[in-house]
Amino acid sequence: MIIECDFLTEKFETVKILLKNFSLYLLATLILTLLIVPITSFSNLIWLNSMNMPIGIKIVFEVLLSDFINLGAILFLILMIPVGLSLIISRYTSRLPAISDFARYFIISALTMWLVLIGTVELLYETEVIAGNRTSIGTFLHVMAGGLSGGIFYKLRYKMFA
Repeated sequence: MIIECDFLTEKFETVKILLKNFSLYLLATLILTLLIVPITSFSNLIWLNSMNMPIGIKIVFEVLLSDFINLGAILFLILMIPVGLSLIISRYTSRLPAISDFARYFIISALTMWLVLIGTVELLYETEVIAGNRTSIGTFLHVMAGGLSGGIFYKLRYKMFA
């Protein structure tokens, strides 16, 4: 009876760890989405302003809210796969001695976001789906958002499992 109880306790601990990691993964994807949507929104607003359309504070908030509702959900679902892959790659490259764990998660997540930006353009016939990717600054901000997402995941995971 004691052996069965230990077995169940061990399985319960494994499930708890999996649920914690999965919730952190979803949080990292959500953070990335929350960082990317405003970049795209402001890129579109800057473009509208360059076309001599008057942009007021009301329009800014309407565009942000609309993009969070419409683009945010789709972007969250799209980003789940690359974010998951970057976190898995980061975890299994821990044997690289010359780089800190935080930097590894940051760099791999940033590179993954960069590949997502390139991939969306190439896969969709040279179309810039993520509007902030139209400029070098927008691309840089997206890549940094990817890095921050991976870094935040690492910091939260480190605190949770330390």
